[in-house]
Amino acid sequence: MNQNTELGHLMAAPLLVDGPLFARWFRSRMSAQHAAVPMSPDQIREAIEIADRPKYQLAGGTAVIKIMGPIEYRMSEWSWWYGGTSCQAIGAAVQAAIDAEEVSKIVLQVDSPGGVYPGVPELAKQIYDQRGAKPIVAVIDPYAASAAIWVATAASRVVSIGSGMAGSIGAYTQVVSWSELLKKEGYDARVIRSPEWKAEGHPFESLTDEYVAYRQDYINAIAAEFTAAVAKHRGVRPNVAAEKFGGGRMMPAAEARKAGLIDRIGNLASELSAGSGKRRSSARTEHIRVAAVTRPFRRRPY
Repeated sequence: MNQNTELGHLMAAPLLVDGPLFARWFRSRMSAQHAAVPMSPDQIREAIEIADRPKYQLAGGTAVIKIMGPIEYRMSEWSWWYGGTSCQAIGAAVQAAIDAEEVSKIVLQVDSPGGVYPGVPELAKQIYDQRGAKPIVAVIDPYAASAAIWVATAASRVVSIGSGMAGSIGAYTQVVSWSELLKKEGYDARVIRSPEWKAEGHPFESLTDEYVAYRQDYINAIAAEFTAAVAKHRGVRPNVAAEKFGGGRMMPAAEARKAGLIDRIGNLASELSAGSGKRRSSARTEHIRVAAVTRPFRRRPY
């Protein structure tokens, strides 16, 4: 796997992540690569396909859907390698739980530094629109950053462990020019294009103010959409969300509760015990069974 290519693609996308949390998560994954077990391309493709299938665990009448690691639109080699998830798999799992007669409540167990923009608004809308079908509770366990809080607040109720954190509402992207470095190293690199703006912002060329402003407008629009969506989820006006929900920063659970970003302090166990009234304690994978696949290294939350 060409991890530099995958990472470069990710960094160029509109990001809904908390920077420090994402960096810490990424460093932990990089150090774990030393224990990697070689896999063939076919094995990797099969593992990605299996990992991206919708699934939930059933505890009594409660379906637990895990939202852990970075969130992409669909599972890629990069996100699979580093223990992420996808909007498509989460959405399909939610729908499967909604459709299952044995499920009376859905819990989203969230531990994510965020992800990329595509797919997140649609996933959050799907969850929000299904609030009335069955109770949907998001449990922050312990992080719901950026894309993850966009999705989590779409639930009927948002709970966080006491030491958890939530927020990082906003978006960013990164642009870079290698033109001066290439000149210094003696390279003459040019971009041949048609029409005028094709390949605008190519790293072989100097960054223009016009291009930076164009990208800024795009990020501003995403951030405004994000803020408006969370405001709608939490029943407040967008200006209130912009003012009280961290301004792009992560918020400790107690602060987030005071601000109205979450509803209460709790944990997964309390939500399971307060489920549908069925007191079975065992948890099992239900509805869509997933074959076991050995990952290159042991998956850890962070």
